[in-house]
Amino acid sequence: MLICTRKFLSYKILYFGALTLLCITLLDYVNENFDVSNKQFSEDDYSYSSQIKSFYSKHHEKENDNAFIKAISKYAKTIPKKFDNETDQRFIILALTDNAFFDMALNLYLTSFQKFGITNFLFVGVGKIACQNLLNLNIQCYYFTEASNSNESMAYGSRQFALKVNIRTDMIIEALKANYVVLHTDVDVMFLNNPMPYIEQQILKNSNMAVLWDYHEYNSGFLVIKPSKFSIELYMTMQEITNKSDSLDDQKALNMAIKSLRTKYKDNPEIVQIGILEKSKFLSGKNYFEEVDRNFPTQNGSNNCPSCLVMHNNWIKTMDAKVYRFKEALLWAVDKDRYYSDEKRKYLLYNNPFLNNPPNNYSTDKAELNALKTGFALAQMLNRTLIIPRFHCHGPKNPYECSIIHWIYVKELNKQFSYRENSFLLNPLVPKSIRKIRGCSEPIWTFIETNTSLGINDLIQNSYSKIVSIDLKNYTKVPEKVILKIFSNCDDKVLYVASLLGVEVVFDSANEKDKYLSFFYKLKLSQENQFKTAKELEMGIEPRAKGQLSIAIYGLAYPVATDLAA
Repeated sequence: MLICTRKFLSYKILYFGALTLLCITLLDYVNENFDVSNKQFSEDDYSYSSQIKSFYSKHHEKENDNAFIKAISKYAKTIPKKFDNETDQRFIILALTDNAFFDMALNLYLTSFQKFGITNFLFVGVGKIACQNLLNLNIQCYYFTEASNSNESMAYGSRQFALKVNIRTDMIIEALKANYVVLHTDVDVMFLNNPMPYIEQQILKNSNMAVLWDYHEYNSGFLVIKPSKFSIELYMTMQEITNKSDSLDDQKALNMAIKSLRTKYKDNPEIVQIGILEKSKFLSGKNYFEEVDRNFPTQNGSNNCPSCLVMHNNWIKTMDAKVYRFKEALLWAVDKDRYYSDEKRKYLLYNNPFLNNPPNNYSTDKAELNALKTGFALAQMLNRTLIIPRFHCHGPKNPYECSIIHWIYVKELNKQFSYRENSFLLNPLVPKSIRKIRGCSEPIWTFIETNTSLGINDLIQNSYSKIVSIDLKNYTKVPEKVILKIFSNCDDKVLYVASLLGVEVVFDSANEKDKYLSFFYKLKLSQENQFKTAKELEMGIEPRAKGQLSIAIYGLAYPVATDLAA
């Protein structure tokens, strides 16, 4: 019994001795690495627990970096060396996305990567949802980090936008340090033709770094970077700049860093050699859409830019507007919620014809925006989806056509109405059962004064023999019950209306009228457009002047009088 007790005490002493030694060792390690001795901590200081957390966080980040590089390695393409003094290049395309930009990322994949058989790409996810959604579609994605606003699209120039896009700098630094050639692309980019042969044979051969020129500065959203001491220093400098100011995005930081390093290496300018991607092949949104008018597809469906390789859909503020511009140019391939392929949905399409002889004091913007309000009202009455017309932005005597994004903030419009872009019926995703039908057996109707005014109107240019011109005098506004009577027998997928200029309709229900008008009071109209900052005006009911119009209705005789928009 005594022997057992002594053995027990001996083991107990050894156990506590070892435990004490371990505690002393841990305390020495903490004091050495975290400097916590003789320090009074305030709320602004790092606490002991936060430093421990930081230690494990850094270790975890290192593990994540290794996993990120492994993911890059899995999908990178090897470009073999051509000469003995060269080395093989490992080439990866990186595109950062989050859940808010999931549709845009998917469009990039469908219209660019998949279309041209490009496989050396990796989507890099901010937030787990975006990556999981891509992986569910068998599209490669690596979950890189988390962000509180990963489900929200941020307007260009906002602080939240800067915080989100600056994650790209960290992503690129990791890839460069691992010795990968990086083609970084924003998800709002479109490959109009396959750029990879040109990039691999020309850019990588002749440049260490080549950037898309954004009209007046380097664009951080599409650039090719070889791993080098300079490229890593450049991106580390960008990181330092954005760490000091969370309102600066990576494009501002890129241009500031280039300027800073050019000053630093002014005696060795060859160090800071940054190429510009050929401007005729790699275009900003301003160059592509505005300098040459490509807002709508050509009649043969081409983009009227045979030499173009890449287009960056920028110089526009919101994601909603970017998506609309893609759709209108037939550059959108995402059929979310059967946006294109729903065969049960019915549509209403009208035109804004160019008037050869407009009335005196005729205001194009007022007349066409009032017609838009009427179009949405008609669509609501008839349970149809409105196909947006083209507009005339340069006044009544200029036939130039522009899209709705030049007038209306699309982000606000999307909150109020369901509609389709003007080019909708030309999209190959729309079933033939919808796009092949040309109007209904009753009317393609119009509210235009003379046949000569209908000359520039795609819908009725070959249909003059069917026009019946009638003077409609019974109503100052067309009641809903009249609209329903006129179109009650029209069951076609697309109801074509030649024009709604000078037309006003009214709901039978006061509640429906109030609800409809409240939608338009919420829309914001820019005196310029949503491409730049401008004073925003509430779009309400425009003042109207009395005026009689003849109304041409195919096969109908129904009297209505209208007020002509001032």
